[in-house]
Amino acid sequence: MKKYLLVLVLLFIFDFVDGFSLDIVPAKEVYNSGDTFQVDISVNGDLQSEILVQNIELKCPETISIAPFLLRLTDDHYYSYFDIPSELGNKNCSFVINNLIYLENDFLEQKSFVYNFSLNDSNNSVYVNPAAVRITNIENQDTFVIQLINNGINTTNFSFSTMQTFFDMSKQSLVLNPGQSGQFYVYMSDFLYNNIGKAEIKIDYNSDYFTIPFFFLIEDEPIVQNQTITESRLDFVMDVDNFNLSVNYDESTSGFVKFKNYGDDINNLTFELTNNLEEVLDLQFNILDQIRKDETLKQYIYVNRNKNVIPGNYSGNLKINYDSKSIEFPVYIEIKEFFLDNHTLINNTVKNDTGKPKNEKSTISVWWFVGLFFVILITVFFLLYKKRNKKPTSFLKSSV
Repeated sequence: MKKYLLVLVLLFIFDFVDGFSLDIVPAKEVYNSGDTFQVDISVNGDLQSEILVQNIELKCPETISIAPFLLRLTDDHYYSYFDIPSELGNKNCSFVINNLIYLENDFLEQKSFVYNFSLNDSNNSVYVNPAAVRITNIENQDTFVIQLINNGINTTNFSFSTMQTFFDMSKQSLVLNPGQSGQFYVYMSDFLYNNIGKAEIKIDYNSDYFTIPFFFLIEDEPIVQNQTITESRLDFVMDVDNFNLSVNYDESTSGFVKFKNYGDDINNLTFELTNNLEEVLDLQFNILDQIRKDETLKQYIYVNRNKNVIPGNYSGNLKINYDSKSIEFPVYIEIKEFFLDNHTLINNTVKNDTGKPKNEKSTISVWWFVGLFFVILITVFFLLYKKRNKKPTSFLKSSV
C-alpha cells in the first residue's frame, strides 16, 4: 500500500513540474472604454513557437477589432498593448491568446489562454502610444515621442513623472480638451544610465494613472581574451570632423560629441572649451571620473542656452584632457542678428539703419505736406482773382 502511495506522490510531483502555464498580468485592474490596455505575459514551460500578434484577440463577448502591439522581451517574456474602442461602454471582456502549442508531459498540446476583466464606461480615458518601449541600443535610442489622446468627456490635465535620473522630459504636464491629442518628448542620457533592467514614466490624470514601462535589453560587449592593452587611447567617434552651424540670437539648440576609449580604463578626464566658445556653449559635465575600456560615451553641448549671446562668430575646440594627453574637436558657431523690415534688432534694441531718429523723419514729412497744401491754396486764389479783374474782350467790335 505504501508503495502505491509513493508512486502516486511521485506522479503528482512530476506532473506539477512538467505542467505548462501562462501568466497574464494587466498593468492595472480597472480599464475604461477608450483606454490603452497593457498586459505582461510570462511563459512557464516549454513553448514550441513564439507568441505572435495574430494570436491576440479581444472579446466583449463578441470579437472586437483591435490593432495590438507585441514586444518580445525574451523567449519567455512578452508585453502587449492596444487601444480599447471608446464606444464599447460597460462590458465583460476577455483578453485571449489563441492556439499556443507547448510541450507538457512529453506530449504536444494546443490551448488558448484567457484573462477576463470588466470594462467600465467612465468619463476619464486616455490613449497612449507607445504604451511600452523596448531599448536594445542606448546610443541609437535616446529620444522618444509619447502621444496622448484625451478620450474622456472633460478637459483633463495630464502630469508626467519618473523616478529615473537618466530620463528628461520636454514637458511636466499637458492639458487636453475632449478628443484633443498632444505629445511630449522623453530624452535619455546614456551617461547617466545605471544599467537598470526596467524603468517607468507615470502619467497621472484626475484620480487615475497610466504607466509606460521601458525595457532595457542591453547586451554586454564581448570580452576579448588573451589581448594585452598597454596604454590608454581616447578618440572621437563621429560621422563629421567638426561642428559648423548658425543660430539666431533668440534661438538655442543642442547636440552631442561621442568619444570612445580604445585602451585601458581612464580616470579623471576634464573637458574645456578653447578661445571664445565658453561665451556661446555649455557642457553637460566638465569632469568625468572614469571611462572604461572599450566604452563609448557622449558629451552633450548646448548652444546659446540662455538666448543672450551677442551676435557674432565663435570658434575653438572642445578639448578632452586625460593622462597628460588631450584630443580636440573643432567647433564653429555663428550667432545671427534678426532682421525686421529696415531695422536691425540687436540685443532687443531697435536701431534705425539711417541713424536718424524716427520722430524727426515723421516731423519733416508732415511739414512737407502742410507746405504743399498752402502752395496749392495760394495758386487757386491767385487764378480766381486774375479771372475776375481781367478786361472783357470786345466780341461785337471785332465782328463789325
